[in-house]
Amino acid sequence: MTDAILFYRDATHIKGAGSSTYYNPSALPTTGGNNNKGYKLTFTFSDNLLEGIDFNYQNNVLDIPVPISTGLRKINKQDNGLKSITLTINGEFKIPHSGGAPSLDDDIERLKLMASMVQVDVKHPFGKIGFFSPNAPEFSLDPNATTSNNATFGYTLQNLRIGYMGQKTTRYGFSATLTYGGTFG
Repeated sequence: MTDAILFYRDATHIKGAGSSTYYNPSALPTTGGNNNKGYKLTFTFSDNLLEGIDFNYQNNVLDIPVPISTGLRKINKQDNGLKSITLTINGEFKIPHSGGAPSLDDDIERLKLMASMVQVDVKHPFGKIGFFSPNAPEFSLDPNATTSNNATFGYTLQNLRIGYMGQKTTRYGFSATLTYGGTFG
């Protein structure tokens, strides 16, 4: 999969209204933000590749065993709604970049900074991480905070793994697990 963006928003780079400069995630700056590494990590063939997406929706349904004196077995169900939604994305960073700047070190550092920063703020109480993929729009999510503090959903980055892939150190593999917060459905 190509042409995807993993990004975060803060109080000055909210999604805002349609006239906002940053309404589209691709308009987010590539400099500034945490440690001046920018607000987004772009996956574009052939340097940074997004190879897979795994969506996991989990209900909170309880099984309640009920003893019956006749010896029959019975299990009642109690539906307590949604338990969790996770989106795991994985791919690789190639060395060296064919397009020049930003460097591989910047890309990996940007991903590490997204994982280590505070995942919620006043404008984004359900998470300030977003994911955009025109190839998989059903999995894209942009934290929907506006200037009136009415956010209803967002992602947080729960888990990040980065490591070498293959025998040569010409590419790094990564996996990032995003968890959904807010109202769903």
